Amino acid sequence: MNEIIGYSDILLALKRITDAESATMLLISDLSLEPILSQTLKVTIYDALSVNMKMKHIGLDDFFQHNHTEILSEADYIVMHIDMKSLLSSVMGNEDFLDLKLCFWNSVMEKIRELTQAPVLVLIPEQSYRDIEKTQVEYLREKLRIFCSRQGGYAIDLTSALTQVGTKLFYDYRALYAYHLPYSFTGCLAIAQVIVKEVKKIQGKYKKCIVLDCDNVLWGGILDEVSINGISLDTTYPGNQYLHFQEYLLKLHACGVILTICSKNNEEDVLQVLRSHPFMLINESHLATFRINWFNKADNIIAIVNEINISMDSVVFIDDSSFEINLIREAVPEVIPIQFDMKRPYEMTNLLERLDLFKTDRLTNDDLTRNASYIAERKRKEEKENYIDYEQYIKSLQIRIETETLNTFNVSRMSQLTIRTNKCNLSIRKYQVSELLEMTEDENYWIRCFKLSDRFGDYGYIGFLIVHIKNCQHLHVDGFYLSCRAFGRNVEHYMVDFMKDSFQSEDVNITYSYVSNGKNEEFSWFMQEYLNSKSERGLHVVE
Repeated sequence: MNEIIGYSDILLALKRITDAESATMLLISDLSLEPILSQTLKVTIYDALSVNMKMKHIGLDDFFQHNHTEILSEADYIVMHIDMKSLLSSVMGNEDFLDLKLCFWNSVMEKIRELTQAPVLVLIPEQSYRDIEKTQVEYLREKLRIFCSRQGGYAIDLTSALTQVGTKLFYDYRALYAYHLPYSFTGCLAIAQVIVKEVKKIQGKYKKCIVLDCDNVLWGGILDEVSINGISLDTTYPGNQYLHFQEYLLKLHACGVILTICSKNNEEDVLQVLRSHPFMLINESHLATFRINWFNKADNIIAIVNEINISMDSVVFIDDSSFEINLIREAVPEVIPIQFDMKRPYEMTNLLERLDLFKTDRLTNDDLTRNASYIAERKRKEEKENYIDYEQYIKSLQIRIETETLNTFNVSRMSQLTIRTNKCNLSIRKYQVSELLEMTEDENYWIRCFKLSDRFGDYGYIGFLIVHIKNCQHLHVDGFYLSCRAFGRNVEHYMVDFMKDSFQSEDVNITYSYVSNGKNEEFSWFMQEYLNSKSERGLHVVE
């Protein structure tokens, strides 16, 4: 990603956008957001998510003046922007006007929901810096937050964009009067960044794991050269910079980010630091696994990913060596490599925060217990070495499965499962919370959630079935989702059997949706073979 400084950089960046993956974002506003904000948003989304976002625009004032059915139906994301300046000038001295506006926005949202369940991102206007209007602005902002909450939208407070760049750089008053756009290019870029951050949350496209080098990353100096007493790690400068970085890593760990180590060192020397250095905050209990040896780091990272059973594109690698960074960039391109600047170790925490690679809010229980589950997984693999027969090993785990109906307590995790799961996902359809809750009100849908535990620990929610009851003799599996951590432990068999046993009719015909994403072929083979082998009832794949 090239650094964006001015609008000319956006124009150049537009030329390098490819059509690898595309989606559509619709901007609904009473301001002229074309072309500066829409183009800036397009580039920012592409750089952050590798998605070629097709940008569309509808004026808020003429929303009901024309037929927008096609453009609304095709939108994958909808961004609603409400101009505070025009609203404020109308509302002041006219208390009934706001109620009329709220009714209008409700009508807009109802029309949107008639045509699509796409996420609607409502931009809450920024706080005012003018004393004369602060009270009125905050009153209106609160009304908009309530509106957004009631309508199931995603509220994005533009105050966060304003504070990034400051008032002087955020606005362009000449452009306001000339083009009806109050924001400068810098302001548009800041707004684009907060929108992308919300889109990333909705998609669940966060990294899960950090692979850390040790020397000049977790501490200053080369351990093999200076020994445990010579490394820079304490409460005074310069060692406090590494101490602060470890504190930040542990905050990420508490949010469910997996920590691992890949270091060219003697294993016993590193373990001695982890276990006995007085200022070492990260220890073995925080690590899902580690590779401390003199082997190729690309091979070690592949081994780490295979051991903890996550996708390669969910990994971030941090190392001070440009050689190692370039090696990973070439050998394992799915991994994001970040070079730790040993001349400026104090900058690493801020860099990671700016990159916004990890999920740190709207955490589910599964996020919070993820690290414990990976440590338990390591124990399971150690236990597996004691068995020759795989089925005997599975029995030894004493697996327990619970089923639940979809409810307000588990719906967030189920939505997350549909968004994040790639390997064990037949239809590859992603569901938002509002869509799932809507289905619970429809008696033609049978939806079940599955939890898993064994003698080593609790996996949490790992499976999700969405079955459309077409009629008493035809069931269609709209969605079958399973965490890859549970695949291969007979959980998938239990889920299918549970579904079949829940419908007693012998003449029922089961179909299911399957769309290949390049990763889910094995799961499709299981579904086809297991259902056919266990029953004489019809089974058909719907492509």
